[in-house]
Amino acid sequence: MALQNTDNLIVGRDDETYKITYQELKDDLNAVPEPDPVLVGKGVITPDTDVEEGDTLIGSATVTDAINAVEVNVWECDGKEVQRGSNDYYVTTKVGEVRYRKEVTDDNNSSPVIGTWSDPVTVAEKPVPT
Repeated sequence: MALQNTDNLIVGRDDETYKITYQELKDDLNAVPEPDPVLVGKGVITPDTDVEEGDTLIGSATVTDAINAVEVNVWECDGKEVQRGSNDYYVTTKVGEVRYRKEVTDDNNSSPVIGTWSDPVTVAEKPVPT
């Protein structure tokens, strides 16, 4: 005799027993667990002091729980985006306030998960030798 969706089953766990239907059991076995959300940390720029035009800055941010992540590094100077790239963590700077963040898509997120902007780094004009 085959089980029917409305048949009741008794499940024992430790000292407790539970009554479920065969349909509930099938639904539970076929349920796809929700993936962990992708977390993108706050951007960090190094060096962050005594920076002059022409220096190279390095941006980084942590990424957790991404599956086959595609990471995009975003740089802005004085509130305007100046560089975006998938593998480029370096930027040759110009005078102004520079910030960095990371945007991540993965197998579970087609819309980017956007990290927080770094604290701004001020890039000073390089003194002209006299």
